[in-house]
Amino acid sequence: MKIEPLNENSLLVSFSDEISEQVLDLIRLFCLQLMRSSARAAIIELVPSYTTVMLVYRLTQTDYDTLHRVLKQCYQQAQTQSKQPTRPRIVELPVYYSQATGPDLARISRQTGLSTQAIIQKHSQAQYRVYAIGFSPGFPYLASVDPLIAQPRLTAPRKSVPAGSVGIADTQTGIYPKASPGGWNIIGNCPEPLLDKALTCRLNVGDTVQFVAIDETEFLAQGGKITAGFNEL
Repeated sequence: MKIEPLNENSLLVSFSDEISEQVLDLIRLFCLQLMRSSARAAIIELVPSYTTVMLVYRLTQTDYDTLHRVLKQCYQQAQTQSKQPTRPRIVELPVYYSQATGPDLARISRQTGLSTQAIIQKHSQAQYRVYAIGFSPGFPYLASVDPLIAQPRLTAPRKSVPAGSVGIADTQTGIYPKASPGGWNIIGNCPEPLLDKALTCRLNVGDTVQFVAIDETEFLAQGGKITAGFNEL
């Protein structure tokens, strides 16, 4: 573990140079320990990602040296816990895979030689770990997608992607929590919101996501909307 100050009240904790599920689990346990520690009241923001955790803290409630000691203790506790088998939380999310909600399905089918049903099965039968949450509030980066359906980002991003859109970019998949520009390959839509009123994401880094394919009737019954005039490429 390496701790580096970013400015007067933020720092970056680095766990490894390589992305792996083992590192992800260590980060998850480290964050849990930190939020139970004496430093919790001083933490303004905690941002876990693939191999790092960024932390912003209140200078009025702690200082770098004190926080540094707490971080080392939390790391040691997380290391001990990581040696004990634990199961991450599994979150099931419904997805309506269709040309109406997934305008890139047909193109991916042509490019891979797989039927759209085979693409849907490969995407929905896998389990994905949440490795990071960004680029917009609540956007989860999930890995890893079956190599047979992995797709590079679009060369020209769409100006608007509907909220709930489920996409693929390289070997990652993700969900757009709000309508926004985006360059991922869209294959379906999740009717369940990822953000609450406070814009807090229901997913946490380290969670496991399982997509469940649903039909149009279920999609509409769960509050899903089919956006007319989806900006197709």
